Amino acid sequence: MRRLVLAVVLLVLAVGVYAAYNLTKPAQAPFPEELAGLRLTQLTEGDEALRAIDRLHGKAIEGMVRGWIATYAAGSERALVWVAEAEGPTQAQELLTAMVRSMHGGEVFSPPRPGELDGLTYYSSTGMGMHHYFYGRGARVVWVAVGSPRRDAIFRAVLGAF
Repeated sequence: MRRLVLAVVLLVLAVGVYAAYNLTKPAQAPFPEELAGLRLTQLTEGDEALRAIDRLHGKAIEGMVRGWIATYAAGSERALVWVAEAEGPTQAQELLTAMVRSMHGGEVFSPPRPGELDGLTYYSSTGMGMHHYFYGRGARVVWVAVGSPRRDAIFRAVLGAF
């Protein structure tokens, strides 16, 4: 009987330690080492990524809880993937809507054009010498800037990964 009690106590303790570790560590975005033939060359995460996203917009973006920025490159091809995680899907959709609205009439990017691929609504734009695609999925907003004639293949790979 003592062995059974000890086994149960150890099992509960192990489950508790596992749960505590997995519930307290930050959520991670799965960034593959390779994306449509491009190699992951840099990954920025956490507060540093959130600060970079704020700097890019010239202001603090309210509602983001996590962020990641990944740079992929091969030869002269390049893709930057920005992922911002909001508090939930509703907040992510609000961030996406605000971004689309703010880009209309802007000087840096062409007006965003909506599209649909595999049931997902996305937006595309051009600016700063690159093609840009962005969309919301769950609690995340994903933006990819692509400098490559293979932009459609790279965007499809991003959709599959994020």
